[in-house]
Amino acid sequence: MSDSGAARRLWLRYEPYHAVTYFTPESKAAARELGCARHWTGYFGMRAAPLGAVGPEVVAASFYSFHPDMVARAVPTAWDDAAPADFLAARLRGVDGALRRLLDPAPTDLDGGRAALDLGDLATSAHLAEAADLAWAAAEAAPVAGRPLAAANRALGRPAEAHLALWQATAVLRESRGDGHVAALVAADLDPCEALVLFAADRALDPALLRLARGWSPQEWADAEDRLAERGLLEHEPAEPEPVTGYARPAVEPAEREQGAGEWGAAEQEQGAGEWGAGEQEHQALSGNTPNPPAEPADRPTTPTPERRVVLTTAGIALREQVERVTDAVAERPWRVLGGARTTRLSDLLTPLALTIGARNEVMRDNPMAIDPVRDLPD
Repeated sequence: MSDSGAARRLWLRYEPYHAVTYFTPESKAAARELGCARHWTGYFGMRAAPLGAVGPEVVAASFYSFHPDMVARAVPTAWDDAAPADFLAARLRGVDGALRRLLDPAPTDLDGGRAALDLGDLATSAHLAEAADLAWAAAEAAPVAGRPLAAANRALGRPAEAHLALWQATAVLRESRGDGHVAALVAADLDPCEALVLFAADRALDPALLRLARGWSPQEWADAEDRLAERGLLEHEPAEPEPVTGYARPAVEPAEREQGAGEWGAAEQEQGAGEWGAGEQEHQALSGNTPNPPAEPADRPTTPTPERRVVLTTAGIALREQVERVTDAVAERPWRVLGGARTTRLSDLLTPLALTIGARNEVMRDNPMAIDPVRDLPD
């Protein structure tokens, strides 16, 4: 495998392994055991814990896409529920339980005829130990200067168990990539809401779901649309007589464009839909288990009816592609250091893990923002 494109190919393979910390009942149960009454309190607590008991301003700045008010509802409440060290221990417990279930050698109806992996005891698995060694070599080469989440995760060190060592290495790699993605967005002069609007338009996603998942009001979303239109990055189309289920963009895609959508489909692809109100209903809405997302809160502006339809202009498409290119480019260093042969070997080791987890983790696969390894990766 050459260095060119390795960052995206490996991301598509390690992200499903890492994402069990967001998408599984085991991880949500671990947060509840700490006293977290809401999904987002557990999410922000577990993901921000490597930084220490920081305030909501630091978390919002580091995570980038979330509305600061949404973050402030969960932080510092999370630190009242448990100390950062307790969140770190809980997230490993959740990951351990999730991986043991998802990588169980017994075939399931979700495997789609694919042979089940038999890794033996995950903690001592030779397959996972080799993958962990390679992934840690990459993680130790990952750039962390100017990348606070990557630096904080790498400072935690390597767990002893093979499956958890691999998971922690993927945490370093994905946060290094995510921090680099934030830098690419800043360089493109896209604020958090504008970045989401552009991403939704690019990928034909329902803006209501992204607004709800990141806490932006309809008015804030519409204002971001207007700012992007003033820059010539998108255009508004005439209102549809029926509500639009997603945005649109020109149908022609560059031939080399790979599946996946940068860090908005990966760096924050957790399950759930915002803390405005309805608990589990919020999780179901974003994962597609209920026919409609929960209503907007009464104290937020209501959605215009019908919602405006937007398409990216040529300049908007070019900017989105620039962001993705830069994100990949600044994530290439670990794979250059690892070298072609070892990068290919790690890819080969991660691919069956990603396919198995992707097939069995229905919540992740059903989320419109998430990677679908079964679709995106060759068997």
